[in-house]
Amino acid sequence: MQTLTYGLKQPEDGDKGSIFFPALEDNIIQLDAHYHDGIDSSLIPTASLVYSTSSILSAAWVAVAGHTGLYSQTVTMPTGLTYDNRVITFKDASTGHVYLLTIEKVSANSYEVYINDNSIDLTAIYV
Repeated sequence: MQTLTYGLKQPEDGDKGSIFFPALEDNIIQLDAHYHDGIDSSLIPTASLVYSTSSILSAAWVAVAGHTGLYSQTVTMPTGLTYDNRVITFKDASTGHVYLLTIEKVSANSYEVYINDNSIDLTAIYV
């Protein structure tokens, strides 16, 4: 049995069932639990990441009751995307500055985003 770069086991001629099947089981367990972290499997190149964007317009910000200077907006994600399977980041639509904003899940494909400046148009980026 040959152990490959990331720990998977490759059978060799003559490996019998008592060697082959435990190695097959180990391979399946590792493939199920790997993270593409460069240790238990190869890294996924960033060029392979797929992203979508949507606009969050300043005209739709609504003042949050009881919180002076805080505004919110409910955002529906692009078709086919779900909140639980995406990382969401925000950029100023005109300057490109990144904003670290608070968000809360509303449904499977929508969320509430909060900001303290209701004059900013944002681009939401879903990775």
